[in-house]
Amino acid sequence: MAGLLAILWGAHRHYRARGDTQRLGEALGALALLIASGAAAGAISQLGLALHRPLIDPWLATIDRATGFASTAVTADLAASPVRIALLGAAYLSSFPLIFLSAVVLALRGSREALWGLIFSFAAAIVLCAGCAALFPAIGAFPHLGLAPDVAARLPAGAGVYHLPAFDHFRGGGPITLDMLKLQGVVTFPSFHTALAWMTAFAWRQTRPIFMLMLAWNALVIVSTIPIGGHYGIDLIAGTLLWAAIHWWVSTRTGSASPENQAGPIATTPTRA
Repeated sequence: MAGLLAILWGAHRHYRARGDTQRLGEALGALALLIASGAAAGAISQLGLALHRPLIDPWLATIDRATGFASTAVTADLAASPVRIALLGAAYLSSFPLIFLSAVVLALRGSREALWGLIFSFAAAIVLCAGCAALFPAIGAFPHLGLAPDVAARLPAGAGVYHLPAFDHFRGGGPITLDMLKLQGVVTFPSFHTALAWMTAFAWRQTRPIFMLMLAWNALVIVSTIPIGGHYGIDLIAGTLLWAAIHWWVSTRTGSASPENQAGPIATTPTRA
């Protein structure tokens, strides 16, 4: 992992310093930061389980009941249609590839404000979600509430429980060994996939056709966090609020709302990212 990041960052510095390859340099630097922040968050969330903090699932389930939301009932309704659940499964799995693809395309287009706003939003959201999960861990809606076997059988393999091996290993006192190529997310609250969906769609808000397509697809990503991610309803609200706070912070400091900042060409004068 260290070697990969070093190569990407070195290539970023090399190509960023040349006027004819600046955009390639931007793309490589963006990929390096996406990978680095994702790896850091994975380590934080997994090592945080070793703190053996009390689980907050009872609180999350209570909030859902108070609002009339039931993750297991919603999952059962969605899983009744094989086509629908397959579409949601594809949407859920597409969220990380989409943000990598968006970062590369925005860099090659020269949309610097949109690109680095997206990179900062990703890094801030994923690290904050991991830190929150370390201090306030939750095992997830399906393990806590219980999901009917016939409903679970209609979901993709591991849906809602894919994180349990890592969760049980680190929380159960297993050896604290991190494999940087096998880091599994163990974050329940807030829902990072929800924040990820919002930031990916809004990175394209100055290109309306792509924005509308991204908004529609990422709406499916948000819905998929219930049956595929095994989240509580309150997780999605918290993920949305986290993204909104980060988006507001970035917008007020970069002026990213203006079209010229979204799609303007990269300056020919070499600068550091």
